[in-house]
Amino acid sequence: MHSVNSSRDRSLLVVSLTVLTLLTLAVIVFAAVRLLEQADYLGSLPEPSNMAALQFNNAAVVALVAAALLFAASAALTVIAMRRLRAAQAERVQAEVERQLAENTARLTGEVKRLKAVLDGMNDGIIYTENSVIRYANRTVVRMIGYDGSESETDTSNRLAGLYQSLSSLIGQNSKSQGVFTIRRKDGTEFDARVTHTHLDSGGVVTVIEDNSAEKTLQNQRLRFVSNASHELRTPVANLKTRVYLMRRQPEKLNEHLDVVEQVIGKMQQLMEDLFDFTEIERGNLLLEREDVALQDLITEVVKSYQAKADRRSVTLECDFAPRPLLAFIDRRRFAQVMTSLISSALSHTREGGTVQVRAVHDPDTTSRAIIQVQDNGVGIARDLLAQVFQPFSLAKHGDMGGTALGLTLSKEIVEMHGGTIVADSEEGKGTLFTIRLPLTG
Repeated sequence: MHSVNSSRDRSLLVVSLTVLTLLTLAVIVFAAVRLLEQADYLGSLPEPSNMAALQFNNAAVVALVAAALLFAASAALTVIAMRRLRAAQAERVQAEVERQLAENTARLTGEVKRLKAVLDGMNDGIIYTENSVIRYANRTVVRMIGYDGSESETDTSNRLAGLYQSLSSLIGQNSKSQGVFTIRRKDGTEFDARVTHTHLDSGGVVTVIEDNSAEKTLQNQRLRFVSNASHELRTPVANLKTRVYLMRRQPEKLNEHLDVVEQVIGKMQQLMEDLFDFTEIERGNLLLEREDVALQDLITEVVKSYQAKADRRSVTLECDFAPRPLLAFIDRRRFAQVMTSLISSALSHTREGGTVQVRAVHDPDTTSRAIIQVQDNGVGIARDLLAQVFQPFSLAKHGDMGGTALGLTLSKEIVEMHGGTIVADSEEGKGTLFTIRLPLTG
């Protein structure tokens, strides 16, 4: 629109100046012709009269005045048109500046929103200060101190200011400074945090607060894992040393001692394989070789392999299966590993005269899913341990009959890799129930 008006003004100015110029030239030519005619006329008179000279002078004056007026009008029109053009141009420049300013403002606003979203989504708390005054704090640091957004802005700001004041003692003259602080939440609980202050060239300071709780928990889990793994290995190694000693002292019982040694080596080998499988699962490298399998047939094979152990311990091993085949698309070997772990755990924690029941039926809620249960009436699992039952080595030292080491941990991972779920329910002194829900193919 502004461009159209500018073109129109320029065209009008060109036309006006052209017309005035032509008029001025016409008047000058007319005046010159008239003056020449008058001069020629006066020259033809033998004695020009005063009246003729006066007429000549008046015509010359009129011609000059008319030319001057036309020139003045042309100049005035030019000045007015130039001013109008300048005003229009200034208006266009201002409009363009305002447009660019609006675009830059919108772009910067968008960048700020995106940056704020990124900072708010970080796991670490971020505080930006200028002259020890907080200019920005992301949502994470607010949550870290136990605030959920229901508090007043003043209360939150005061709490953040107090937090920063306690952390600012770490700030030095170096471009970056680090330290570990204990930070108290709103509810009075505390957590350890790694704090880093970074000085910016603009004079501001960026403070990053990293919650060390998860790292400490992970470190404790690793230490517990190594400790329990060492315990699981120490016991069979000690048993082997004992049997070697007895074989030397009691050569007449060599076969008996060799049987025990073979059993111990088998347990150690199983532990090594479980550790390897656990490592592969943690790395995401465990692959499944799936096929359609009738769950009743697979479970029956596992139960038969433990029947002799159940008889030796005087434990009744019962099965309850659905009449129709329960077909699942699974890795036969891996799922047999799951059932082996559950049945072995149940037998190990069931005293003489007890019962272990294995069921495989359709889920009453949907025919596309099976329910597999292994239940015993043994020693049970304490409530405080039940929540950790699928963690590595959680039951390694539980009960009087030995532990399961990584068996239940691997079972949970394998079941979930097949799209199923596994849960445990137990009451100390009354037994334990493991329940698997597994998708069926038909």
